[in-house]
Amino acid sequence: EWHPWTSSREEQEKRAAHEAVAEIHRLVEEAKRPRAMTFAQVVPLYEKELAVNQRIDVARTKSILDLHLLPFLGERTLPSLKKEDGLDYIAHRRKEGAAEGTIEREWAVLMAVLNSAVDNECLDRNRLQKVRSPKGARR
Repeated sequence: EWHPWTSSREEQEKRAAHEAVAEIHRLVEEAKRPRAMTFAQVVPLYEKELAVNQRIDVARTKSILDLHLLPFLGERTLPSLKKEDGLDYIAHRRKEGAAEGTIEREWAVLMAVLNSAVDNECLDRNRLQKVRSPKGARR
């Protein structure tokens, strides 16, 4: 509302103050929203489940996580993982010369971590589950 005694400078300052307050409110609301977890952040939850469920081959699983999955996907946020990332991982491991059976076991661990994230409500759904698991030769 314009008043003859209000200078344009005062109006500009008032407008700037309102904009600053609106930005503060926006930032506060943004900070309240839960942040998407990274793959690396959800792994300890999965490892806890392994321990509680007394899985037999925990050492192999931890090795797969530490040597392959975490270096490749660790910093990615869970919702950002797409089917293409799964295909890229399989191609990456083949390029490194990993056997199909090895990739299949790694894929099973990746699926277990992502499914655990869904079960624990850290992820809405596992977007990589439609990627066909590599099938290695049976021993």
